[in-house]
Amino acid sequence: ATTYRLAGVLTWGNLYIVQNNDLDNGEFYAFGEVAVPGKILSIVEEGIDYLKDTNKTYYSAVSDVQAQVLAGKCQYALMAQPVAAATIAKGKELGLDLSIAGSIQNYYKNITQSEMEGYPQAAIFVKDGVDVSSTLNALKEFTNQDEIEGLEALIESVGADTLGLPNATIAANTWKAQNIKYVSASDVVGDITHILSQFNIEFNESMLLK
Repeated sequence: ATTYRLAGVLTWGNLYIVQNNDLDNGEFYAFGEVAVPGKILSIVEEGIDYLKDTNKTYYSAVSDVQAQVLAGKCQYALMAQPVAAATIAKGKELGLDLSIAGSIQNYYKNITQSEMEGYPQAAIFVKDGVDVSSTLNALKEFTNQDEIEGLEALIESVGADTLGLPNATIAANTWKAQNIKYVSASDVVGDITHILSQFNIEFNESMLLK
């Protein structure tokens, strides 16, 4: 048995559909087929009219999808922020008319009537017996701000590459679209139970940090 417990959810979904407005080939490229992106997509895609007659192809990672989008190969693509914004900006340089067609988080909330707008995508786990309450409180306070002053500079101080981000400017500009908001797990048990059920995992109170 694991000695780690679920403290809280940190990210509530950063997935979007990017559209090439100059293409009408019905190709839809996605990533993460057996992970959270693929599972969430399977829940919402039947309710997205513009995806109904598309031919869906899965790739290993969002970077692979990005390469296909920039090569002008697909009409629609599932992408994560801030990569989606970086792709749209790069596409403009290449003469591609790309835009955000829709938010997977909005589609998910409408279909599932979830408590939060979105779904548990990333979480914080804490080892039993380790007191990190001050860190979690600081994380909650930081991520629940409407506006974070000096966010771009903060990202630059750590390094966009270190954080796996395209660059500090795009990361800061898409902060809200990334849906980074720490919420204690005990406050969103319904959302956690639902997402776990999609992977045939039964929620148990023992999973939570006390």
